[in-house]
Amino acid sequence: MGKLRTRVGLGAAVVGIGILMGAPAFADEGRFQITSPESGSRISSTPTIKGIGTPGDKVAVDAVNQQKNEVKGACHTTVASNGRWSCTITPELRPGKYRAVAYEIPPGSTKGADDNDVDEVTNLVVPGGELPITGGDPLQLAAGGLVFLTGGALVVTATRKRHRARHAF
Repeated sequence: MGKLRTRVGLGAAVVGIGILMGAPAFADEGRFQITSPESGSRISSTPTIKGIGTPGDKVAVDAVNQQKNEVKGACHTTVASNGRWSCTITPELRPGKYRAVAYEIPPGSTKGADDNDVDEVTNLVVPGGELPITGGDPLQLAAGGLVFLTGGALVVTATRKRHRARHAF
């Protein structure tokens, strides 16, 4: 009988682990959050935002430029039956710092209403666009040519001096 009890106990443990692994990633009903990316991450110009929420609720995500506080991209989805959601921001984001603001919208509600749950991650960096300038005046005379910046483009002009060949006769 002791062996039977051990086997039943092990079976219950395995079933318990199976139930735990199949459950949504949150213990308390109604918890809403962005799970990826984390604040301070480098992201692509078309990032996928992921999270957890209440199955069946709508989710709207805005990508907000942190310098100008303007919405530069967005996406929409529905929370799946397992409590997870994801969507990809469009249009493509330009280089800079962004924050992702996600709204969970219950059935019959609208984005921005008082009954929305809201979560955000900040300091998301889309890399690129920086023009490194290393020391000195951007207007420089270098090796017989003039180097200067015009509207973000590097322009190099050079002069060439022709020498006539001298022949010994």
